[in-house]
Amino acid sequence: MKKRIIIVSAVAVCAAAALLYVFFTKDGAGAGIPCTWLALTGYYCPGCGSSRALRAMLHLDFYQAFRYNALFTICAPLVGIYIAVSALRYIRYGSEPAKRTIPFWPVWALCAAAVCYGVLRNLSAFAFLAPTML
Repeated sequence: MKKRIIIVSAVAVCAAAALLYVFFTKDGAGAGIPCTWLALTGYYCPGCGSSRALRAMLHLDFYQAFRYNALFTICAPLVGIYIAVSALRYIRYGSEPAKRTIPFWPVWALCAAAVCYGVLRNLSAFAFLAPTML
């Protein structure tokens, strides 16, 4: 059990360091990770604006985060809770029971939502889903 606590703690420290890096980087358009899909096709992918949305969420500006990427803003906290519960199960029970208790259907639902979101945000009727560049 001690080994599992060390592993989860190391992963948590690395994640916290990454979030601190994002928190203290410069904000604004062009400061995020450039999207290869957008550069090649001219269409927004489901992840366009996610790095700016994460930065806005860390600064507690949820309105702007929603404007950058609504799907990410809604799903990131849910995925974070899911990962935290999985880590606690891993610490308590080890890897085997954690693998058996995690259902796979949420992953498929998230993939389907991402595909639908990626298509809708490129249609003119749903232009409000396109990421803001402010």
